[in-house]
Parts: sequence; C-alpha cells; structure tokens
Amino acid sequence: MKRKYLLLILSFLLLPVFSFNCNAQIPTVQYTPLAPYYYTHSTIYDTARVYSNGLIDQLCAIHYSIFKDDTLTPVTSVGDFGNIEYTVRSYSTNYLTQSITNGTGYLSVKPLFTTYSAFTLGIFDNYCVARNRPVMLEMLFDEPGNYTFYCEIQSCSNTGSSTGTSFTANGATGCGTGTHSDYCASSCSDPAILYGDALHLTICEQGSIAYSSGNTSYCPGAAISIVYTLGAFNDLADTTGLPAWLTPTVDVLAQTLTLTGTAPAYDPANPSYTFPVSAKISVNPSTCPGSFIQQTITVLEAPTPVVAGSSDICEGNSMELLSDLKGTWTSTDGNIVSINQTAPDSAVVITGLSDGQVNIFCETTTGSCIVSSTPFLIIVHPLYKDTIAATICSNEPYSIGSTTYNIAGMYTDTLASVNGCDSIVTLNLTVLDTSFYEFSIADTSYTWNTISYSTSGNYTQTLASANGCDSVVTLHLTITTGIENHENTISVFPNPAQDVIHVDFSQLPETNMNVLVFDIYGRNVYNAPLSKQQNTIDISGLACGEYFIEVRGTSNKYQFRFNKL
Repeated sequence: MKRKYLLLILSFLLLPVFSFNCNAQIPTVQYTPLAPYYYTHSTIYDTARVYSNGLIDQLCAIHYSIFKDDTLTPVTSVGDFGNIEYTVRSYSTNYLTQSITNGTGYLSVKPLFTTYSAFTLGIFDNYCVARNRPVMLEMLFDEPGNYTFYCEIQSCSNTGSSTGTSFTANGATGCGTGTHSDYCASSCSDPAILYGDALHLTICEQGSIAYSSGNTSYCPGAAISIVYTLGAFNDLADTTGLPAWLTPTVDVLAQTLTLTGTAPAYDPANPSYTFPVSAKISVNPSTCPGSFIQQTITVLEAPTPVVAGSSDICEGNSMELLSDLKGTWTSTDGNIVSINQTAPDSAVVITGLSDGQVNIFCETTTGSCIVSSTPFLIIVHPLYKDTIAATICSNEPYSIGSTTYNIAGMYTDTLASVNGCDSIVTLNLTVLDTSFYEFSIADTSYTWNTISYSTSGNYTQTLASANGCDSVVTLHLTITTGIENHENTISVFPNPAQDVIHVDFSQLPETNMNVLVFDIYGRNVYNAPLSKQQNTIDISGLACGEYFIEVRGTSNKYQFRFNKL
C-alpha cells in the first residue's frame, strides 16, 4: 500500500491544475517512468517534480483513492497489501517522511506540530522558482494484483496561513518577477476539482523454473519426459512456444513441471528444436511474465519409413505394400490380415483373412534407434456369402444378376459387391407345376365362374390352384335339351344333396360302373366303383358348392350336375 500512496502523490504531481482566472494556467509534473511490472516484496522508488506554470498562489489539496483489481471500491487499509511512504524536504536540508495508511483521504504534511493538507503550488514549484522540493515515493507490495491510484487536485476557497517563507519569481512566462509568500492550511474549504487522473501499477509474484532431469536427445517416435523444478507460487503451465508434440503438466505439491510427448520424425534440415518452457502463477495479473527456461531437444538421425499402397482389400485377396526403407512389418491384428515376409525388406504381401480394420507398421533400425512408420490403415472388405431358398411356378422365371432360372435345382453365382469384392449367392430353387384339368358337361346351358355358355364347345379358364400357381381348366360343353339322361336310363338324386347321392342305373345292362365327382375347377374330388346293389356316393366330406358327376360304363359315360349343401 506504500506504493499505492506514492503513486497517488505521483498522480497529484502529474495532474494539471487550473486557476479560476480567465487566463487558465495548467501545472505539469515530471516523474520517474514506471516499469511495466514489479515483484512483490521489492521496494519501488519514484520521484515527482511540480511545475506550476505560473499558478503559484492557488491553495490546493490532493485527494486520493486506491483500488485493487477494480476501479469501483477503494481498499480500506493500505497495510492489507503492503506499505507506502512519501518524503518531502521541509526546509533547508531537513526531510519529512510520512506513511499512507488509508485507502482514501488527503495527502498531508506534519513538519512540526500542525498537519497541513492544503498548500500553495509555489511551495513545490520548479517553474517560477527552483524550490528543489520533489516528492519522493517508496512503495512495497506483499500481494500481486493490478493497483489503481486515482488523484484529484482540488482548489480551496480558503487562503491559508503564511509559513513565513517567500520567494521571488524568476520572470518565466506567466510567473512575473514579484515576491510571493508560501501559504498552507490544515484543511481545504469548499474543495472543487481542478483535475483528476490515475496511475496504474502491476504487481507480480515472482516464480522460478530450472531443469531437473530427463534426456534432451531422442529417437524418432520415442517417449519424451523432461522434469523441471518450479517456484513455490508457480501453478500454471504456459503452452506458448511449445511444439505441438509436447504437453506440459504441473504438479503443485511436488513443485514440478513435466514435459511429455512423442519425438517427431527426423528432419535432416531441422534436427533440433529450441523453445521456451514456461510456468505462470494463477494469482498474478495476466500481464505478469512467466518463469521460463530455453530448452533444446535433438531428434537423432533415424529416418521414419513411409508405407505406400492400397488401403482396401477384399477378404481372401492379396496385395503388395511398399516402404521407402527396408524393415520388419507387423500388424495390430493377425486375424484380419496376414503378412508374407521372409526377411527385412521394403515390400510385403498382405492377404485379407476376415473383414475389419487393421494398422500396418514397417519398423527399421538405424544406429541406436528403432523407428516405426506411422500407422497405415487397411480395411478388409467381407466376401459376402448368401443362400436363397425360392419357390416359383413353372411359368415364372427367377433371376440373380443377369442369369434367369426356371428349373428346380441348386445354383451358385458370383457377383460384385458395393466394395468391388465377390458376393457368392447360392440359390435353392423349387419349381411348382402348373395344373391342367378338364371336365365335360352336357346341359341346356352352363354358367362357369360368372361366365355363361350356351353353345357346345371347348372352353378354357386359368384359375389359382392351392399351391399358388396357375391351374388351367378346360370345359368340354355339350348343349342338350335336358339335363338328365335322354333315355331315362340313369337317375341321380337327391339334388341338391347334403351327405349322400344315389345313382340308379338299373335300366342299363351294365352290372358295374365307375363314378367320378369334379369341382367347378375340373379337379377330381371323388372316384369309386358302383354296382346296382352298392350305388351310394358319400359326399359329406365335400365343401358346399356346385359339383359334376360323371358315370362311366363300358362304352358310355353320363354327366350330371348337383349342388352340395
């Protein structure tokens, strides 16, 4: 806080002062330049000299406010952060040193028994008279931060009391050559701001860094580990200037910084890398410097092999990979690819064993370095195998690729997949037959599947059979004048029937005959022999609908139609 108050005084000395006259005169201050930053516990000295520029009889006071890390709320006590003292020559060779303790207030001087807070500017002037009375500041801070010292030069309406000292102006512009008396007062009446300004100080905690252990020469691809010891306050790593292949890690408890990473490939044009290793302190302002040390890492001469070739292969196929250097080849998964190599060489044959992804490396030895290539990714695409079971009708072809099949059997085709690899397809083909049926009807007219026929002839319809394939049915129609036998030699009854139908052919000479029942699709659904004693047909198992009965003798056949209830 000493430093803060010194800066406040310095601010005062730097602030221009305005008189109440129409001809305004503005004082100036010359002061020792401040450094960009200072370390804690270090004493800071600064000197300010006032140049009144002719405004030598104005009674003024200096009001100050001290801030830390903001400009809204002044600190309460300077002692919380350090100490500030200012020294002014009182008379002759006597000097008076006083401390600044509060965060806000007026600067004052107590040469003997009275404390003065207001002074005519001529007391400090170096313009109209060489008073040789600079304000010397001595500051020390214990805590890092950004400190702001805001000062106002306030004019006073009171005139003060004479100190008994006087001086003669030197005739400089605005000064004249008259004699002037010095005045001061214990307080400033009706203070009015003439000018305000602020000074800024950056206070940093001081850190340190020193090399501790670790190699400085590495083979390409080798793991890097270098350890540095840090100061007590260093707790942040600074990556500025570090190569991308290095990562810093800070251990606060052990007070160490460790660089880890992987050495890059050897570059004959730039085998060494020099860079700063830096650690910062988190409580410091961002503008504070870090602690750093210059580090050099040398990559030993061992060129890294470069692998070239195709990145894709089909399962079961082989290809060749090349390297610009001879070496030993390895893979990350021997179940996905195999490597055919009999001795260190610059070429190998890779065979895809199963689908997947695998990295291939070529490793070479140069001097004391074993160097591996960067991972070369190979994708093994699968050889697709698929078995298809298909069923078609005899009149429907089945196609795989550009090949068409319509005969039952087992077929194998090799096709190209989306990745250019083979796709083997096995087809197990079943072919269902198309059914062919025919039946005869003798009637005065006949309606078949909503189509009515009144002329004798042969008619064909294509229907769906039980297996889903076509069923081709042919009707042989004979148009007669009646539905029953013209000679009344056979009778079929009852019609419609529910469980049984009787066929009476007692008027015919035949002893035995065959009876066949057809559905409307022409399918034979019943076939049995008949005799004159056993002439009953069991139709209980038939579905309801229309049916046709055909009674066949040795040389004749007779057709009848009936409905099953």
